[in-house]
Amino acid sequence: MKKSLLFLFFFLSVLTLGGEYFQHSLLIFSTKPLLLTILSIFFFLESKALPLPFRWYLFAGLVFSIAGDTFLMFVENSEGFEHFFLFGLGSFLMTHLCYLRGFLSLSKPKGWLRQRPWILLFFLLYLIGNCIFLWPDLPKDLRIPVVVYSTAIIAMTAGALNLKGLLPDAAFTLLMSGILLFVCSDSIIALNKFKSSQLSLPLPRLLIMVPYLIGQYLIVMGSLKIMSSNPSNV
Repeated sequence: MKKSLLFLFFFLSVLTLGGEYFQHSLLIFSTKPLLLTILSIFFFLESKALPLPFRWYLFAGLVFSIAGDTFLMFVENSEGFEHFFLFGLGSFLMTHLCYLRGFLSLSKPKGWLRQRPWILLFFLLYLIGNCIFLWPDLPKDLRIPVVVYSTAIIAMTAGALNLKGLLPDAAFTLLMSGILLFVCSDSIIALNKFKSSQLSLPLPRLLIMVPYLIGQYLIVMGSLKIMSSNPSNV
């Protein structure tokens, strides 16, 4: 059954990407909400050996991702649902906070970044640069939410990097790769929504969805590999 869930996830991912490419709303509406639902169920069934705080925070993050996907789906494929963008932003904000909390639960009382706090300066500079870049094109009512969201996703990325050396190499590589792809997807969303008048992206929906789906899959597989690789590391 568990392998069947992964097969179904990949099959529906292909259908969703096809719907995004052809802008086929019915296909998107009938497949997109199922993607993270299936991945969440797979993670829940496979993660019983993981430390409970980490397991539940990751699972909660996946569930909030289902809500985020659903809200943004209405924004992209229906008229009159622009206010759902904030709901989607809030849902993914909760995803990043849940992931961050899960990562922090594995890094007590030490971590790679905690031993090298000066590296956090680069994360801060990236956050400031990103906000300055987007600020002139942000609607006034979205400026604070976007800054808060950007801070959360940068903090989540730092939290994942902090696990370097605390997790088996294979688990960390998968997990960090997934996080970076997630960040890449979010960055493309921001460019497409707020900088589209200055920057025309080819096939923006595919550029958003491909790294997002691969990223979430790698986050799940990296998390599951924490115990299977070397339980003593956790």
